[in-house]
Amino acid sequence: MAFLVATIDAPAVALVAATAKTVAMVTAAANQCVRVKEIRVTFDGATSTATPVKIETGRPSSAGTFTAATLRKKDTARAETIQTTGGINASAEPTWTTVIDDTAYIPAYGGVYHYIAPFDNPIIVAGGARYGVRCTAPANVNSSTKMDVEE
Repeated sequence: MAFLVATIDAPAVALVAATAKTVAMVTAAANQCVRVKEIRVTFDGATSTATPVKIETGRPSSAGTFTAATLRKKDTARAETIQTTGGINASAEPTWTTVIDDTAYIPAYGGVYHYIAPFDNPIIVAGGARYGVRCTAPANVNSSTKMDVEE
């Protein structure tokens, strides 16, 4: 790893009630692993009594179909090219048959899911593998997701 940190943003992804939606996913380049540094998910819910949104992070086993998202470098002065690719707002869901790393229920009104990788136990995505964030909301709401990864 060369400590090249990149961000993928998925602003205002519409969640349909009771339907799982992968809002963001990164795919590591072949033969190059990446480390997941941070994940943040928020919602624009307007009702404080609404049932919380289920958030799952993990390793989809298929690619699904996404809107392409170009990862941007956090340090724009670096000359290296980001090899990791990303997608947001799945129109055809990837297959989530492997281990889900985390599941949380977050309020759609004022709630924030924020994962910061511990230094001694990071999430490593193997070369060519994927890592994503999936949300299931009980009511229609928009989500905003940001993932930081390090090559």
